[in-house]
Amino acid sequence: MSRRRGLSGLTVLLTALAAALLGIGPVTGSADAAAQAPGRITGTVTGPGGVPLEGAFVSAYPVRCPNGCDGYAATSGADGSYELENVAPGAYILLFQKGFDYVAEYYDNVVENENATHVKVTAGSTVTGKDAQLELGGHLTGTVTGRGSRPLKDISVRAYVREGGTWQYVGDDQTASNGDYDIGNGLLGGVYRLCFVDDREPGYVSECYRGAATVQTATNVVMEENETVDGLDVRLAWPVHLRMVEPPKIIGKPRSGALLRLFPGKWAPAKVSVLVYGWYADDLYHYLGSHHPTLRLTGRALDLARGHYVKVRFTVTARGYFTIDRTLTLKGGPVPR
Repeated sequence: MSRRRGLSGLTVLLTALAAALLGIGPVTGSADAAAQAPGRITGTVTGPGGVPLEGAFVSAYPVRCPNGCDGYAATSGADGSYELENVAPGAYILLFQKGFDYVAEYYDNVVENENATHVKVTAGSTVTGKDAQLELGGHLTGTVTGRGSRPLKDISVRAYVREGGTWQYVGDDQTASNGDYDIGNGLLGGVYRLCFVDDREPGYVSECYRGAATVQTATNVVMEENETVDGLDVRLAWPVHLRMVEPPKIIGKPRSGALLRLFPGKWAPAKVSVLVYGWYADDLYHYLGSHHPTLRLTGRALDLARGHYVKVRFTVTARGYFTIDRTLTLKGGPVPR
């Protein structure tokens, strides 16, 4: 059986050193030593049908540990058995895990930490029979393609499940060179939603299943216990260019007290989002202190801008279109000193 040691016996080591220095042997039968003697937790981890699971990771964490403390861990052997050694007296939560194919669970057969049955260890005791039977989790699989039905590699496919009124992330996978993905992080049966994200720049337009802009509007994917739901394929679109209807400009004059306003232009389609990175003096290192579409040349902003040209950097975005990234310079010359 493969084992991993728990807390170190630092107190025992210091006691032995002190005894050696004093020229006396170790004290035995002490009530305090007996009260602090470590215990053990043992059990067996099996899979479906009671088949022993080798290599399952078993960990124990103290229920109450206000100042922070170590846990204990072991790996199950070929017969599925495990042993946690040198466990300090107290109450613990046990967690059983086996790769991505099995559903992780807490003792006794629950998947939520707060529902776990606490395991109590007394001084010098061996707590036996803390067994777990892990179930195979479900899988969500499919293929992601792009222009010309070309398989897309390195697309992030993210799975969400509804908890507490919101869609919570539960797992993901990156598409392989053939565009395939397989989310199998020990998923329980339930209702899921998927989103497909290309983090490259420029990259394909991100979307959620099927063709939705957000996870809130995505189509549900229902998965039964230990089921593989395949065929969850998507074809991502390559962005197109926004068409400028009216050019962007800065409205205002480079003088003390002036109110400068960014007009971001007009674009087709008309529904775009504008993000102002900031106003600057001459270059993007002299920040004038505003991420808003307007800037008043007074106070610190005026002091920094004197003798310099005022610039503003902003982006224009719309779903399905390339991002427009522009830096404009205020006409009329530098701000007078």
